[in-house]
Amino acid sequence: MTDTDTEQFRSELLEKIQSLEAKQNENVDKILEKLESLEKTTDVNNNSIELKKSENNSGKGFMRTHVFKNISEIEENKNYNSDTEEYFNVPWKFSITKEDKRIGFLLFCEKSKSTENWLIDTEYELKFRNPSGRSVEIRKFERRFENSVDGGWGSKECMEWDQLEKEFIHDGSLIVEVSVKIKKMDGTYQKTSKRSFSEPKFSDAVLISGDKKFYVPKLFLASQSTYFDALFHGQFQESKMAEITLTDIDSDDFQNFLELLHGEPAIDEDTVEGILLLADMYDSKTAIERCEDFLLNFSKRTMKKKLEMSTRYNLNKLKKHCLDSLKTVKDIESVLFSDILQMDPAIVAALFNKCIFFYNKEKEEQQKQQVA
Repeated sequence: MTDTDTEQFRSELLEKIQSLEAKQNENVDKILEKLESLEKTTDVNNNSIELKKSENNSGKGFMRTHVFKNISEIEENKNYNSDTEEYFNVPWKFSITKEDKRIGFLLFCEKSKSTENWLIDTEYELKFRNPSGRSVEIRKFERRFENSVDGGWGSKECMEWDQLEKEFIHDGSLIVEVSVKIKKMDGTYQKTSKRSFSEPKFSDAVLISGDKKFYVPKLFLASQSTYFDALFHGQFQESKMAEITLTDIDSDDFQNFLELLHGEPAIDEDTVEGILLLADMYDSKTAIERCEDFLLNFSKRTMKKKLEMSTRYNLNKLKKHCLDSLKTVKDIESVLFSDILQMDPAIVAALFNKCIFFYNKEKEEQQKQQVA
């Protein structure tokens, strides 16, 4: 990378950070407005609060954003792709097209078409971001991706091209957001269960996930998870129920989660993200630490993916490891999202500081060479 390239990258990163700060301030203002509205409408005599799980933690899912640049140069009947990223060890990408003066969209599941049968049931939502920074819903889709079907799925007629140019293209770029909810995954990896939870003899609780029943000892599970401690021993009606249904939980992930808590070697590249999702949801420190150790010492995932997971699941050791591993400006570029506004502001600031450090270091070395 030349000195000019480094300076340009530094300037672009600074501009993005300033944009990110503005967006964060805007979000804070919106939150304060909602809190003020809530205070006005809350009954002061009502001290009962219904706690709901975040939509992001209700099950498997992900959100992707990509900035498509130079939109005016897009050719007819040609796919323009986002980067391919892995979620729950399955690669995904999406594309836009221009056809008959309309913009089209396709979501692709890039999992290999092996001889083993697999399927992934999804719901996904397409949004475009307008110049003011607001994401606008365009279309919703449902699709089963499976090994017997190739290609992406979406629509060739998401919006008229004239409307797109008028409402969503800014500085020659289009920002596309895709939110994917994974309703079901089956056969995406082959794994033999290391422990059975189908024996009622040594259990005093039954947890139901999907079509499977898990017989578990309350005391042990409560000792490993603050969520289950509150569920079994708190003032919830579930504490008195013979069977408890865990909604929107993948039964394979729950099997792996329980195996891990019971000391089995359940973590690998296929299972770690599903286990980590549940460990974070159920506040299980042991499971979180084991997953973080795997990602630190054994996982072959990219630094970009590890950094993303460290932010999503608050894995501070992994986050520090990722940032410390970035030794050049090129390394920094490799972990940046297409849309930097989707990144953790603290990480963006850390990357910017590293960029300045590398830039100054290169300057010093150049000056020493000139003197010599």
